[in-house]
Amino acid sequence: MPSVRQHGNLTTALWTAPLARRAGGASCQEYPRNYPEDGDKPLLVPAPYDGLYDLYLMSKSDFYLRELDNYNNSALAYNTALDEWKKAYHRSHAPIGAGYYKNVF
Repeated sequence: MPSVRQHGNLTTALWTAPLARRAGGASCQEYPRNYPEDGDKPLLVPAPYDGLYDLYLMSKSDFYLRELDNYNNSALAYNTALDEWKKAYHRSHAPIGAGYYKNVF
């Protein structure tokens, strides 16, 4: 399992995206920021989609090792997994502005 330090940038990017807003302005859990102090905190992406972190690390390592064929494949796999997680997130979390306008016409 990847450490908090290795995928801290990914978690920060996912957390600060508009996906972190929830209906009714409910507060969100605090995401891990520092290793080893925050090593026990849960990550943003839940269990069925937590392979996203591994795919991100594989694509980054292929990019820095300049293995372009492997990078293209791992980046495609990461983007597919990210899209699936985004779809699942949007299905289960309504945006903040949902439900304000009723019977307008």
